[in-house]
Amino acid sequence: MILCAWRSTSSNIGSVATLIGNPQNMFIGQVSNLEFGRYLLVMMPVTLLGIAANVGVVRLFWRDEFKTSPEAGAITQLPHELEALKPDYRSIKKTLIITGLLLLAFLAGWPRELCALAAAALLLPSRRNPAEKLFALVDWNLMMLFIALFVIVGALQERGLMAQALASLSSRGFSLDQPVIFVTLCTILSNLVSNVPAVLLMQDIPRESQTLWYLLAMASTLAGNLTLLGSIANLIVAEKASKSACR
Repeated sequence: MILCAWRSTSSNIGSVATLIGNPQNMFIGQVSNLEFGRYLLVMMPVTLLGIAANVGVVRLFWRDEFKTSPEAGAITQLPHELEALKPDYRSIKKTLIITGLLLLAFLAGWPRELCALAAAALLLPSRRNPAEKLFALVDWNLMMLFIALFVIVGALQERGLMAQALASLSSRGFSLDQPVIFVTLCTILSNLVSNVPAVLLMQDIPRESQTLWYLLAMASTLAGNLTLLGSIANLIVAEKASKSACR
């Protein structure tokens, strides 16, 4: 259980560090024109503090498991597939080089979507890992869930329900220009429809300062740690855990 919790929360916190860390950050980077390097500098302290806090919380809630001797929880037998696995150093070297060039392109301000597509096109051709094998790893159940969430978000936007809700909040004195109210709304939405659709719902909120774009990226990502629906990482970990002894 501890590894499941640590994996999902750490992946959420770590993804806030860059504009390519998660889907909502990619979208925010496109519509706000935030600089990749500057965003990294701003969010790196947030990420490090979040990871430190996460370690403390996990150790607090599962302190008894940390007291267990390593022998008691050790894995006694590795799967046969892992024993037969041999590193493909050529593919590893190729991936590291292309990833390094991709990061340099991001820092240089080149179009991120084109750079990512070019990198993927270079990495997909492989004799050992054919494209069919990679596509088979796609979790179509989760894909369908997210498609359904996007349909719901589209319906809300089409009928103007989000605009009406925001207007109602403003008329009651809850100004979205106030960071606390803005972050609170983002947190609630992220755990109702997941953080990626929540960012799509909030993209039309007027904000003159880039500060609120940073807040939107940070709040929507970190809010994903509250519930299973908060982020796609939580759903992936929960689904994998359901097939094992972890609950």
